[in-house]
Amino acid sequence: MPSHTIVYLEDDPDLARLITLSLRPWPTTIYIAQDGINGLKLIREYVPNLILLDLNLPGLNGWEVCSKLASDPELSQIPIVVLTALDLKAPLCCDQIIGYILKPFTYISLREMLRPLLPQN
Repeated sequence: MPSHTIVYLEDDPDLARLITLSLRPWPTTIYIAQDGINGLKLIREYVPNLILLDLNLPGLNGWEVCSKLASDPELSQIPIVVLTALDLKAPLCCDQIIGYILKPFTYISLREMLRPLLPQN
């Protein structure tokens, strides 16, 4: 039985599928949204343990999603890991963002980043 729930906001379905496959060995349930609006709906419905967030999303972009999460007391404590092709020169402005991975990345680096956030039972 899955012990962790992840909501992944990613508009590239191929990348979303690869990420899902790379996390398969862990006991997780992953819900995927291809835009910010549906991503917020999934986050509100499932209240995940972790959010994986692309910043370049249709509808609401990743920064707008972060802003809406930060203003919701029930969702403002969910940790966020950003997966982005943007070279982030500015500091991450949302307290929920605990890390980011620059695309393209290796699945080993992804798993290393997520391992402490998804401890095994």
